[in-house]
Amino acid sequence: MLNSSNKFFDGKWVRAFIVLTYSYFCLIILIEVIRRYAFGDSSAWGDEGWVGKTKLHNQSEFIGEETTLSDYVSGHAIIAEIVKKTDFVLDTSKDFASNFRRAINLSNFEDSELVKIFTHTGEILGKNLFYLSVGIRPDLLVLGGPIRHSKPFINGVDKGLEMASKQMGETFTPIKVSNYSYIDAAKNIALREHVYS
Repeated sequence: MLNSSNKFFDGKWVRAFIVLTYSYFCLIILIEVIRRYAFGDSSAWGDEGWVGKTKLHNQSEFIGEETTLSDYVSGHAIIAEIVKKTDFVLDTSKDFASNFRRAINLSNFEDSELVKIFTHTGEILGKNLFYLSVGIRPDLLVLGGPIRHSKPFINGVDKGLEMASKQMGETFTPIKVSNYSYIDAAKNIALREHVYS
């Protein structure tokens, strides 16, 4: 009996198991990266896009039943608001991400309308994240991408979560600011979903 189990777990089977397991995780990551960058899509566990498609909750300042969260808190919405309300000028020789990073950097070092816009936008996101997550009580909320560098935005999200939690008398999930790139974040989410669950 012991001899037969030793044969089963000899070096060939162990190596095969390691190769298959490693291949499985690489395939998951590869599929997620291809879906995200080639098709603009992602699996349910890797998709943050559904949050942006939700309707705004209890925001009396917004008009329209079809108003979604991404209409106010996406990078493009933030830049549009900044251009409309400040003297910030888009550098047409640079891409959107470069202009967005420049706005974020300015908001961290100036006490200006930029700070108010990033803080207010963060509050909107914080309130809505609270309403979306209060029922499932996630162990963490991860904010990633370039916006993670905006101190006023992060402070606004914390403030929005706190305001919404006081209104409902519930505790809120703390924010974790991700220092990962999108690809690294997708890898970590995939590993968390398929290995640690």
